[in-house]
Amino acid sequence: MQCLLNRREREKAAASRADAALKFVVLSEKWDKKAMTKYSTQSVPFPFDSKDTYERSMRQPLGRQYNADSAFRDLTRPAVLKNTGVVIEPIRYTKPVAQKAEEVAAKQVKAKVLTVAGGMFKQPKKRQQ
Repeated sequence: MQCLLNRREREKAAASRADAALKFVVLSEKWDKKAMTKYSTQSVPFPFDSKDTYERSMRQPLGRQYNADSAFRDLTRPAVLKNTGVVIEPIRYTKPVAQKAEEVAAKQVKAKVLTVAGGMFKQPKKRQQ
């Protein structure tokens, strides 16, 4: 009697599985809690204002076969460009350094804007008078 009940319960469980109709496939139905925390963020990263815009930008493929050459170069260009061999000192936050950073930021606002087109820096055109 008990053996018959166990067999029926096993048959019910097997029929309710996602891979019940697939003959040579065994799907794992375990839920990986660590993967959810490892591959998801708690908050939206800085330049994005909503979860949808962040996810839309992550869906954009970056490869050469999916984008035009100029778009590929723009998408894969590093955010900061430095010459080879230049030593990059670590940032130390002190009052004089903070003041210097504010001064540099103020100068950068006043400086002429360079645009990057086709992977090359392009100077703004001079106005003819």
